[in-house]
Amino acid sequence: MNASTRKEFSRRFRQALNEAGYKKTQLKELGSLFEVSSQAVRKWLNGDALPSSSRAPQIAMKLGVRRAWLLDGEPPIRSIGLKVNESNAAYTNNPDPEALTISDREYRLLCNYRSLPIELQKTIDTLLREINS
Repeated sequence: MNASTRKEFSRRFRQALNEAGYKKTQLKELGSLFEVSSQAVRKWLNGDALPSSSRAPQIAMKLGVRRAWLLDGEPPIRSIGLKVNESNAAYTNNPDPEALTISDREYRLLCNYRSLPIELQKTIDTLLREINS
């Protein structure tokens, strides 16, 4: 791979780490997360190396991004599989696939919400219903 490819990967890797709430200075923790050495993570961050093709899907999954985006820059950054069970025209008559995407901020919020204990999720749901009513 040429230097430009590695630098572009590095930029996307840093973006994905940032959006997932990781700090690029946590090399040891990131190494553990991706099951590689901290030196490997440092090389990815510096654009000196790329992860192996067998490891790339795992890295992308743990960062909540698409492998094709992380390695090749192919949009979109995330594939969000949404199942809409409503018959509202806003959903059914809108052919634009971008209409049902979420921002990086919404993605982080959803990840944080899902990591909460179920009782706390229920409390937040109740609070949000009260705020919106």
